[in-house]
Order: sequence, then C-alpha cells, then structure tokens
Amino acid sequence: GRRGPRRRRPRALAGAVVLMGEALGSAAAAARAALRQEGALEVIWRRSLQGVEASLADGGVDLLLVDLSPTSGDAIGVARRVRFGELGKNPFLPLMITTWRADGDIIAAALAAGADDVLAKPISASAVAKRAHRIALSRKPFTVIGDYIGPIRAGMENSGNAAYAFHPPNHLKTLANGQSTRTPEALAEMEQAKQFLIALRVTNCLREVSSAARKALTPAPTPLANPIDILAMKTSAARLQALLHIMPPGGALEAVKRLGALIDIATSRRANEVRATALSADIAD
Repeated sequence: GRRGPRRRRPRALAGAVVLMGEALGSAAAAARAALRQEGALEVIWRRSLQGVEASLADGGVDLLLVDLSPTSGDAIGVARRVRFGELGKNPFLPLMITTWRADGDIIAAALAAGADDVLAKPISASAVAKRAHRIALSRKPFTVIGDYIGPIRAGMENSGNAAYAFHPPNHLKTLANGQSTRTPEALAEMEQAKQFLIALRVTNCLREVSSAARKALTPAPTPLANPIDILAMKTSAARLQALLHIMPPGGALEAVKRLGALIDIATSRRANEVRATALSADIAD
C-alpha cells in the first residue's frame, strides 16, 4: 500500500530571533542562510561586539551566536556578562560561541563563561539545528558555583551546589511548541527565575563568607592571624556587597548590609584579637 505523507521534522529555530556577531560578511551571509533554513523568524547580524551588546540591550533575542576571534573582541566576556545579568535582559539566553579554532583551551574558556555550546566554523545548518534541538528539548539545569553561572557541567553533579540547580525559562522550547514568549505567564516566569537566580547568588556568597570565616577561626597560630584567610573573607564580602544593587528591598538586603559591615570590622587592622574572633564566629554562623 501507499505510505502516508512523510512527517516533516520540526525546524529547530521555528519563530526564533537569532542575534549573530560575525566580523566577516561572507561568513555571516552563509550562517544567516543556514539559520533561516531552520526556521529563524529573524537573523540580526552585527559585525562588532559593540553592535551585539546594543542589540542585546534592546531585548527580544532568543538565541545568541557570537564569534570568538582576535578582531571581534571579548566574546568570552560577553557570555559572562549575559549570565551575570550585566548585559541584555535574559541571563538564561541560549548562547553559542563560534570559532575557527575550537581547541581544548578555547572550549574550556567558553564553557566556563556559561556558554551553552561551542560551534566550529564554518557554521552548517545541521550543526546549528542539532545544538538548538538539544537546548530546546534537553537543556541542562543552571547552577551558581563561585563566579560561575550557567548550565551544570560534568563533575558538578556531585558538588553541594547541584542541590541549588534549577531549570531556567527556555525560549527555544516555548517557540518550538508554538507558544509565545511574550505572554503575561511567560514574562512572569522569566521575572521569577531572575529573582531565584539572585537568591542563589546571594546564598552562594553567604556560604563562601561562612566558610572563609570558619577557616579564619582555626588557630594558625591564633585566630585571624593568617593574611590569606583574612583576604578570603574580604574577597567573599566584596562579592556579596556587589549583589546589593540587584537585591530587592527588604530584610534580606538589610541583613546582607549588616553582614558586610561586620566583616569590615572583623578584618580591620584596628580590630583587637578578641573582638575580631567573636565577630568572625558570628559571621560564620
């Protein structure tokens, strides 16, 4: 008997707005064609990272492809700034770094910055489709570990931070299901996820502060005598203070401010040993 009509595979980027940072016009033209083949609604091409940053600031991007080359600028830095909410409006934005030189060091640096994937150039439609499908259908949960924000990597699953993993909003999956990313429900989900990410960052910093204070209390030969431990406390406190501007007003914000003040007093050269030790014990708790 005759077979029924062959069912077409859903296109990986159906309805998505893709932002591409690529210095070479010829490479950009080929990549844009490949992305449109996979159903991209719009492909925004920017020749420089400054252009990429401006487009991210405008919002509405569902996937970022940014080239890593000496002439393009700091693509690794762009990835980190996106994840830390310093660039764009979506810290969970699916993000791929493209490069002609996909060696181990480059891949490690890109992934350490929170990128979802690294694509070897020239970009092919099949490669983009494969990676986009992976993000849409089985994107890894996000976590916060030290100065890292992004998908859980191999080896992180058994760390204590894996308990703080969560599934971020996935615009590619939403679009692939034929739904809008601009509904009140989708916007509320994004805002809730952003607030949860802030809470995780604060929790992560608090754990570091507590750990540093407990280590500093270990006699070596006396509490708070080791300059390395004192520096660790100050570093953790500085990272915590850097989060104050993104924390919502309330009791948690005031508590973090007070904690920072206590650390400043405990690690001050003017603090005597007894007082510094007592304050550090409070900080550790």
